[in-house]
Amino acid sequence: MPELIVSTFRVSGFYRTRYGVNKNRFEKELRAIGKDDAVTSVKRLIASQKVKPSRIVIESVEEIKNSDDIKSRVVKAFAVEKIRV
Repeated sequence: MPELIVSTFRVSGFYRTRYGVNKNRFEKELRAIGKDDAVTSVKRLIASQKVKPSRIVIESVEEIKNSDDIKSRVVKAFAVEKIRV
């Protein structure tokens, strides 16, 4: 079984409210296999808060190479530790 390489991504963008008046900005850090997987996970997370997926706009997706640049403590703990399954 081949090993999957999991990377840390920072996804940023915004979503519009029901009437399109306000922009709510977000920046999420998460561990994912690829950029597409990271975008899908963030859209699924925000859509679970009663926001339609069509109202979510992703502005940037960047891979974080250095663990010192990770802001989230939980994501940083998973990125630094070598966890075996």
